[in-house]
Amino acid sequence: MAMSNLAVRVLAAVIGVPAVLVVMWVGGPLFHALVMLITYGAAWEYFSITGFKQDRKSFIFAMLLTLSFSLVTTLIPLRYLGPAVVASTMGIFLWYLFSFGEMATVVSRAGIMLLGVVYAGFLPTLLLHLRNLPEGRGWFLMLLAIVWLADTGAYFTGRAFGRHKMYPAVSPGKSWEGAVGGLAASVGGAFLAKAFFLQFLTPVEILILAIPAGALGQMGDLCESLIKRAYGVKDSGHSIPGHGGVLDRFDAIFFAAPVVYFFARIIH
Repeated sequence: MAMSNLAVRVLAAVIGVPAVLVVMWVGGPLFHALVMLITYGAAWEYFSITGFKQDRKSFIFAMLLTLSFSLVTTLIPLRYLGPAVVASTMGIFLWYLFSFGEMATVVSRAGIMLLGVVYAGFLPTLLLHLRNLPEGRGWFLMLLAIVWLADTGAYFTGRAFGRHKMYPAVSPGKSWEGAVGGLAASVGGAFLAKAFFLQFLTPVEILILAIPAGALGQMGDLCESLIKRAYGVKDSGHSIPGHGGVLDRFDAIFFAAPVVYFFARIIH
């Protein structure tokens, strides 16, 4: 008998979450490889959703550029990010200068490709930079606590109390009540991470960190839904059984990670 979608979803989480935590805890080349795998999956899904597979050469170029950008930005300090951004931007322009195809859409396609390089190629690298900070394990678990508990809190609060739709054109199932519950769960998750791993943080610092990180995590989920809605796609992919694709699982983490990373760098 085939397993139900919920059973598949739970089984994938039971296997996947501990695996990610173990790899993160070990760190080093193994975690670097995981980040690159996430980048590959995110880029593949993004460029598939946005129609680049219809032009095989542009799809291959976009994937290679995104992975190269990601690899470079994981190996250099972020203060040297500028040259990588300039090189990628110029590379996209030169690509379309010599292989533009339909003239009327060249600017929009170049913009979509550049967005993909930053979205799928740069945001995941912050996971590695976060892990490599002093107390990196604690900061990474802080990020996961904020995002994962927000998702759980929003789901159950929305189910129980959701009455006012938040953004039905983009995500019909989300409610303002669920968003508030998710934000409260983010704060609770941050205090939990503080208690076990980052005890030097003050309650005020937890609020300064958790509220914007939790809110942006939820916005990241909506932004990924916006991309899918624009192209009439339900799931970004099927690489994670019961959970959709890489973007479906990491969209909130991609948006919350910069807040946690720069908070850790600036405040501590």
